[in-house]
Amino acid sequence: MGYNPQLVTDTRAKIASYLQQRNWPFEEDESGAYRLYQGSTYVSLTVKQWGENTLICIRSPLSIDVTNMSSELAQMLLEKNYDLILGKFSYNRNNRTIYYENALMGSDLDPSELYSAVEAAAVVADKYDDQIAKYSGGRRAID
Repeated sequence: MGYNPQLVTDTRAKIASYLQQRNWPFEEDESGAYRLYQGSTYVSLTVKQWGENTLICIRSPLSIDVTNMSSELAQMLLEKNYDLILGKFSYNRNNRTIYYENALMGSDLDPSELYSAVEAAAVVADKYDDQIAKYSGGRRAID
């Protein structure tokens, strides 16, 4: 199947509706992602087509402008990944950012699934961003 923009549009509309039902304030950033602020970070929701379905990428930056991605920090993140039940830590070397991220299938998304995933991202990101920014030489998303 080729690219079908209607799949992405429909999933984005479903997400916006669910967020509004929960009275969660959100904004659309320059890339088209929905952004919800929480504590010292934010949660970003991006929809992508994945085959005949859509994938919702849930991502929260923990440390921006990382200057020290040491082997010790990488090991710490891998060990924390093992402990996490939902989601993972990741590093994007191109924009020098450490994230907490998760993904959901979009076509059969229900509200409680979205709420749980967003809340998990917000809680984990807010819990770890100070520590990870300190170790990585970066800064938190709101700094």
